Amino acid sequence: MNRARAWTALAALGARVLEVAPGTTDMAAAGTSTAFNVGITGGALLGSALLTGAGPRYPALAGAALTAVALLAILAEPRRSTAARQARLTQVSR
Repeated sequence: MNRARAWTALAALGARVLEVAPGTTDMAAAGTSTAFNVGITGGALLGSALLTGAGPRYPALAGAALTAVALLAILAEPRRSTAARQARLTQVSR
């Protein structure tokens, strides 16, 4: 069940990136793939550093903190994209 949710979220994210991408969609798709790979690498690096340095409790706390930051970014995204879209429309109409 969790894998199905992950694939659904991945598809929704990919569609959203392609929807709001300026210019070509090739660069947007490449950027999405790169962002996932950087996230996987960064998460493994952070987790291993915290596990060996601070103990087994801290990787979970760091994951919870990063999840909270991601949730805030997701909640702020519609507001930011709407403001950017309105600014572009204002510039085009002038």
